[in-house]
Amino acid sequence: MKSRRGFTLMEMIAVVAIIVFLAGFSMAGISNYAQRARDLSANIDAHSAALDAQEDIIRGYLMTTRGTLPRPTTDTQMHPGNPTDAPEPDPDPTEAPPPDPTPTPTETETEATTTTTEATTTTTQAPTETATPPSGGKGNPKGKNNAPGANVEVTNSWSGGAQIQWTTDGSQANYFIFYAPGTTNFNSWTGNADIKIDGDYVYMTLTNGATSNGAGGQFDGVSKPGKIKLVYYEMK
Repeated sequence: MKSRRGFTLMEMIAVVAIIVFLAGFSMAGISNYAQRARDLSANIDAHSAALDAQEDIIRGYLMTTRGTLPRPTTDTQMHPGNPTDAPEPDPDPTEAPPPDPTPTPTETETEATTTTTEATTTTTQAPTETATPPSGGKGNPKGKNNAPGANVEVTNSWSGGAQIQWTTDGSQANYFIFYAPGTTNFNSWTGNADIKIDGDYVYMTLTNGATSNGAGGQFDGVSKPGKIKLVYYEMK
């Protein structure tokens, strides 16, 4: 009796290699199909979300309008049986127009209104303190340049502050106006003085009969120290 011949090593290796190749090829195909299935599922979910959003919009509209549809623009689009869709009748040209509910002013009321208007028109605002240069003063109270003969020298400056020395044309004065953009506080070195800050202008009035033709001071908060000017001075 003949003995049965088994597989050789090379045959077994070849079979195993074929099985591995087929398995790898199949896994690649299965992976592609799985990715396409995931993409299709995502598209279906997005479509469902869009339908749900549209349904929410329609439901909200129906709740807002109490289930009624928009009024048609033509007679052919009207829904029969709905009284709100009936067209309004054309006005009768022979019918007199309704009276104007606005009352007609009487002659006395008209005269009172005219008098009030004239009084309002002729009312003028009193000029401010620095609207026009007082007599005897030098410079422009609302100017941005030194008054005639005046000079300002910045002796020290830092972020948000500056110290200056100023002089007139040699004449004594007790009222001074400085142009100093951004100033929040001013300390005068001339002694007792009343200080008023209005916008970009600093007004200084010396008190107790004091006068000066030059001194110094410190401006706090000034944004442009180089722009500080003595724009006006006078003896009040």
